[in-house]
Amino acid sequence: MKSSTYLTIRCALDHDVPNNAGVYRCISVSAPEGSILNPRMPAPVAARALTGYRVVDTVMGALAQIVPHKVMAAGEGGNTVVAIGGYHGENREPFILVDMINGAWGGRLGQDGVEGVTNPSQNMSNLPVETLEVALSHSR
Repeated sequence: MKSSTYLTIRCALDHDVPNNAGVYRCISVSAPEGSILNPRMPAPVAARALTGYRVVDTVMGALAQIVPHKVMAAGEGGNTVVAIGGYHGENREPFILVDMINGAWGGRLGQDGVEGVTNPSQNMSNLPVETLEVALSHSR
């Protein structure tokens, strides 16, 4: 929650503002224990990155009321995970493919959003189809 909040505020700051603890010291971030942002065991948290995406979108929405020219609208809601596995050929060689299908960032004042990218809080990219073809193809 803190990193998503700090990231979003950082996106709205001018580029010459230093990225250090002094900048973030004036930001207070809290969530009540037991909430979705501060769950208690044994809370199910397998898709917690999606909750982080919502934090980014929510803070962007709040900042849009102050500096609409610096922030974007909510994004696509989170990556879609594709997981495919099985066995190939007569020798039943196992294979697995796990990939993220990235969506788009929200639009900005006077501009469309950026397509084919994940939420700004992540560092992922789609695998090029050519890479997948080479990795998963088998000579016969």
